[in-house]
Amino acid sequence: MNPAESDYDVVLLGTSIASSITAAALSNAGYKVLHLDLNGYYGSHSASLTLKDLLDWANHAPSIYKSPYASLTYHFPSSSDPSVAPIDLLSASRNYSLSLSPALIPSTGELVGALVQSGVSRYSGFRLLQGLGLYAPDNSSDTPIRLVPATKEDVFKDKDMSLVAKRKLMKFLQFATGKFEESEDVQNQGQTAIRAYLQEVYSLSPTASQAIIYATAHSASDEEPLEKALHRLRKYTRSAGRYGNSPFLIGHYGGLGELAQGFCRSCAVHGGTYILGRPIKSIVSTSTEEARPKFEIEIEGISQVFNATSVILSQHHPRFSIQGTSNMDGPSFRCIAIVDGPISFPASDESSGPDNVIDTSVIIFPPRSLGELGKLKNSVTAMVTGEGTSSFWPMSADVIYLGSLLDDGDEDHDAERLLRPYLDALLNLPSPTQPSSPKLIFELFYDEKIAASSSSTNPLRGVFMINDAPPAVATFSEVGDASAIEAQRVFWEVSKFLSPPAGEEGEEVNAGPSSFWPPLDPEELDREVGENW
Repeated sequence: MNPAESDYDVVLLGTSIASSITAAALSNAGYKVLHLDLNGYYGSHSASLTLKDLLDWANHAPSIYKSPYASLTYHFPSSSDPSVAPIDLLSASRNYSLSLSPALIPSTGELVGALVQSGVSRYSGFRLLQGLGLYAPDNSSDTPIRLVPATKEDVFKDKDMSLVAKRKLMKFLQFATGKFEESEDVQNQGQTAIRAYLQEVYSLSPTASQAIIYATAHSASDEEPLEKALHRLRKYTRSAGRYGNSPFLIGHYGGLGELAQGFCRSCAVHGGTYILGRPIKSIVSTSTEEARPKFEIEIEGISQVFNATSVILSQHHPRFSIQGTSNMDGPSFRCIAIVDGPISFPASDESSGPDNVIDTSVIIFPPRSLGELGKLKNSVTAMVTGEGTSSFWPMSADVIYLGSLLDDGDEDHDAERLLRPYLDALLNLPSPTQPSSPKLIFELFYDEKIAASSSSTNPLRGVFMINDAPPAVATFSEVGDASAIEAQRVFWEVSKFLSPPAGEEGEEVNAGPSSFWPPLDPEELDREVGENW
């Protein structure tokens, strides 16, 4: 390798969705990028994995990553020995694309903006979320799933709400989707619990309040401060109608892992260099305090020493971190399960596919919805993905992702013990078309640390930390946008650092990039949206 080819402006450790967006933006801006990942696949902790790769990850994640993961357990319930994977299932491992970071992608959010502006949308495919419901055992119909209206038209078609209740709900939604920041209510009561505000100010019923809190704002608790919940609610409500009735898209082939790979491809197209599957031996600073920072990077199995002016570290990287910059909290509780048939979900004429079947849905368990069986103080979100997400084969299977956030009052931190009742409730949902409940083929439980905050202070010049842990709000619906926002923060910090200092008067100086992505012309932007969504 030519020594000149080993000099880079920036080296990034880990190919998570946040790191991959950052790498693509820096490469697009003209910086020379080296992107490393000790895994042999793209995506790091937001990867989409085959079943074999997922098992390998589960066996080694606690020892490799140490703090982010704990209490990992997996079983094969349909096998004669639940601890051993059936041979036929392992032989079909590549038929599955299982996500370590399942995501609902708001149609008007920051991630969609990054996908379109960068052109990465052309590498990807998406499925519109078909159904959203609340688990409500006291529901008057034959199923405990209460459908949540996605549009204004759905609200007025709802037969369970009186006309007065519909008008109250629409009055609140009109307020929440507007410039609520300017209202005296938010200025004076922004820290009021959202449940108290809905019921005291708008006189919404407990049922309507529950739908707003958990299924529209995707709050973990009804005690969340009003202003925080309203910001998400406005984004999600405005997202409905952009590509269909649902506010959310689900990425094909496992979601964020596939999108991370798309951003890495964009980085490579613009000159970025990728090395996967090789651990890093060392990163050493060779500069003095006065000189511009310089780092030497040695990689196992490669004799060439790489040089970089700046380094971007991931919260999840197992070895290299900066003392005092860890901003991780948690945990969040997770489950990935494969079942041999569809999970029952009540279909509506507008949302269902062929044969009146809901292919991809979200079911939210409010706190206390399982009575004494449900020990979690926060809501639990279940994302059920069917064949329309192109994430697995055969078509008769479903993949279930469960997630919940730790509450200060949760004494038990065992993911399997906490999430098992919710998985059982899904499997036992009554179905008018299936004679028996679907059977579990595979189940994995674990907990993962979540992001507490981002840090803009760096103990070492030229070293930056990207906080790519899952956000501490909205289990699945904020992870993509939070990653895009964090990527933009780090991009501007690194760009500012790499920009040369001001020169003498009259000397022309490159001030660095003027935008996060090079602007698309209107015709190209229209083509991106029209052809790829």
